[in-house]
Amino acid sequence: MTCTEPPRGTSFLDPKRDLARRDCLLLAATELFVARDRHDRSERRLFGELALNLLPDTPVGDRRRIACLLARTPDAPPEVLNALAADPDPLVAYPVLLHAAVLPEDTLLAVAERGPDSLRRALSRRPELPESVLERLAARGDEAAVRLLIAHGRPLLPVPALAALCARPEIMAVIGPELAGRALLPSDLLIAHYPTLDAANRQRAIAAAELRALADRARQGGTRAPQPAFKPALLQRIVAAALTGGRASFARQIAYALGLSAGLAARVTVDASGEPLVVCLKALGLAPASVATVVVRIVGRTLSIEQLRALLAFHDALSPAAALVLVGRWRVLEGGQAATPERHAPLHQETRLQASRSGSEAPAPARKDVDRERQAS
Repeated sequence: MTCTEPPRGTSFLDPKRDLARRDCLLLAATELFVARDRHDRSERRLFGELALNLLPDTPVGDRRRIACLLARTPDAPPEVLNALAADPDPLVAYPVLLHAAVLPEDTLLAVAERGPDSLRRALSRRPELPESVLERLAARGDEAAVRLLIAHGRPLLPVPALAALCARPEIMAVIGPELAGRALLPSDLLIAHYPTLDAANRQRAIAAAELRALADRARQGGTRAPQPAFKPALLQRIVAAALTGGRASFARQIAYALGLSAGLAARVTVDASGEPLVVCLKALGLAPASVATVVVRIVGRTLSIEQLRALLAFHDALSPAAALVLVGRWRVLEGGQAATPERHAPLHQETRLQASRSGSEAPAPARKDVDRERQAS
């Protein structure tokens, strides 16, 4: 949308316009207002009061013209610009959202939430936005709006906005490679959002998890890396669910065993790549033969022989400690905690649930009965 500058002087007023009509007054008053370069405080106040009073009765075509006239006018009253930015007609709001120097955060946030996408793109072009608005745009914007947010030359997105992007697999599928190529995602987000990432960022997430596992081991004095410690009966029940119970039954079993939410466990079983499934199987400590059986049963119908072999090779290359790091961070994220470096728990804390099932450490009081039942399995 382009807005042309109004001509100067009073000759631009349409002589045929009926200024006695209330719905025609505001456009005429706006044309007079923008014809002057400067206004004192009283003039701005009077025009603002007049505009807010007349806007509800002004036709949409006039409101669009008024928005174009005021969007780049330095003296435009902020309250009038705010009213135009919140206008239900997108063509009224667009120029103001794009060009107005200052708008209230709550107005920007409301537009980012409700859309439409054309207005979200206008917001994304603004040189500065509050973090809350950036996060909402990352969560709601279409591909074009998101690409504007991550364009070269713009400030780096805050972690909450990046996390909102990572939680949208349909967006990550198209912009993920660019994020990976520019290394825009911190390691904590890569690890925590692994199931919804694209292939390039998943590779970075695995590398980050392996490094995290090594760092945790070094902090613990170089002791033996944590290993999965699940009861054989529980693992047998998981394999049996994959063979006879279908994806839904299998998802319930891995959710129960790994402490994942039902929704995340279901997404793991339907992921077309099978990679999150392999991570879960590595964290469970299943024998290689059982891993092959489960992978073929759960995702084998949609993958070629070469892809199945690549999945099994991925399982062999992934360390148990890295798999536990990944699953542990998924649990933290699903529990509603932010996956940030400041809140990262050491690996021995993240694997407390597995250790408690083996009897090597007392379970937390809140999970005592559940862990006792799983040990009995």
